[in-house]
Amino acid sequence: MRVRFAPQLHSDAADIARLPRLRGASLSNGLVTSTLAIATIAAPSLFERLLGARFAELPVVLQHFFCRGHRRASGTFDVERGPGALGRFVAHLLRLPHSARDIPLALDIARVGEGERWTRTFGCTEQLRSTKACINGSLVERRGATTVTFAVETSERGMHFRSTRVALVGLPLPRAIAPRLRADVVALDGAWRAEIEIAAPIVGRILRFGGIVRPTL
Repeated sequence: MRVRFAPQLHSDAADIARLPRLRGASLSNGLVTSTLAIATIAAPSLFERLLGARFAELPVVLQHFFCRGHRRASGTFDVERGPGALGRFVAHLLRLPHSARDIPLALDIARVGEGERWTRTFGCTEQLRSTKACINGSLVERRGATTVTFAVETSERGMHFRSTRVALVGLPLPRAIAPRLRADVVALDGAWRAEIEIAAPIVGRILRFGGIVRPTL
């Protein structure tokens, strides 16, 4: 049985007074009370809109994190650039993180319009920023001139992302040369394990990174 988390309600009287209230609701001691219901104050999150009814299939720790707006998490990751010279060169061109073990990760996610801005900080200096949006039922991530479209599968264990289209300055790359990205997010007790890999035909693996992430906000 899956528990559906709703966004946390505010108890500040001034904020609550500005909210639309359902018939029969009253304001008492700074709290909205109603014999019928309490109004939901936040629009659906990006992942709630993307997954629809499948959102309720996710483990509770992922529902709780991905149903909110601004949120933060931290963890410890291993980062590994590809073994080949060409893969390492592409990683350098794309300004991807350098290889390191047990490196601290800080994740900051902010809602921007109907999408989200993700900022991943590896150690103290290296950052990986991107924006995510739901377009035509798919997850679309943009970083610089690169746009990647993902298919997202869900299970009782977590979420699984696979790239279906990669575009450079708006022009789709042929599958024969397009990079392929995959990411798996598997729930743990109060945390999750994330594993991400970027590879390309001929080039081989460009970057692999992963570790355990725990929500902090």
